[in-house]
Amino acid sequence: MMFYVTLLVFIFLFITNYCATRSLLHPSAITLLIWISLLLVYELFPHGLYPLSGMFYSALLLWVVPFCVFSCITSKLKIRNKCVLIKEIPSSYVKLNYYILLICLSVTIIGLFITVFTGFGTLLYDARQYMLQTFMHEGKMLLPSYLYMFERLSMIGFVYLLYLYMYEGGLSRRFCIIFVMLLIYFLLFASKTYFLQLGVGFLGLLYIRGFPVKRILFILISISLLIVLFEMTRNAQDASSDNVFSFLIIYFLSPMPAFDLLLSMNTDFTYYFEGEYVFSYFARLFSLVPNSDYLEYLGNSNYVYVPYPTNVFTVMEKYYLDYGMIGILVFSSIHGIVWGILYKYSKFNDCYKVIYISLLYILVFQFFADFSSNIGLVVSVVLYGCFLFLPLLLKIKKNALY
Repeated sequence: MMFYVTLLVFIFLFITNYCATRSLLHPSAITLLIWISLLLVYELFPHGLYPLSGMFYSALLLWVVPFCVFSCITSKLKIRNKCVLIKEIPSSYVKLNYYILLICLSVTIIGLFITVFTGFGTLLYDARQYMLQTFMHEGKMLLPSYLYMFERLSMIGFVYLLYLYMYEGGLSRRFCIIFVMLLIYFLLFASKTYFLQLGVGFLGLLYIRGFPVKRILFILISISLLIVLFEMTRNAQDASSDNVFSFLIIYFLSPMPAFDLLLSMNTDFTYYFEGEYVFSYFARLFSLVPNSDYLEYLGNSNYVYVPYPTNVFTVMEKYYLDYGMIGILVFSSIHGIVWGILYKYSKFNDCYKVIYISLLYILVFQFFADFSSNIGLVVSVVLYGCFLFLPLLLKIKKNALY
């Protein structure tokens, strides 16, 4: 019964939202499409996962409905702001950023090749295991000091790639060079998050440029399949058709019954202080919790069985762990307000547009986890996005003073 109620509410909100915005790139449209698709797949296709309880649907309604309402309201606010167009940026400044990123990527890739492939030959599995053993300490990636600064900028290099595509209006020699180097860097780090950021960002750009929705959906499905195959290869698993299907289930559906399992526990998960999960970035930054113990609230790296093993619990996990159902409601509203404002500004300001599409993966993969909790990465993307538009931002500020 709750499935049908939830589905009808989501479909009604989607139709209402689309009639008001005429955009599939609106935060609420993306959120509703993702959850409608997942609920239909979960209900209509055989998967072997545990059925979802009414408690899960109640929590999901508390997350989605306030998010959509507040993102729609804030995206309709009348905000006075200067129009910032990427084409007005001096070509010399674009070229300067190109060479800075090129140097950072070159140093990072060469350094990683030297470090990782000393005695290891398999790209995705052995290299990753070696990196984890060599660079990881108490949950943190420790790079050689000469690599760290260069790697930080390389990590958000996908923002420049999106920026360059918008500036040049398509593929160019500079674009292809940076794209290939980023792919090499992503493979060396064997991180699916980097691929998600780049892939989803480009799909957003293609939609803005009028690319057919059917082709975008096809590309999105293809990227999802590639990520699954990539993850299976990374973990040295057999990539047969049966295993691919099982992995698809684990990756895209299992977070929902896993979170449902958390709801049924009715347990106080607080170990150190209230808010330790939501504000995990600051808790680690100021050493308020031991890194080795942090977030091990279920033991065994938080793995649960649904019946497949998984340790991801959707975007709602941390808000529920700290503040229960009221936490889901409150932080859903906050997310909606922030995303609505960001979307509003992105309509007439190319700086915000680059930032918006660079962070779009957070919305698309909210069924998987709360990627926005990586505040360091989010802040880096925002600051780098502003830096890429620095000449225009300084010009606007200068004009405002006179």
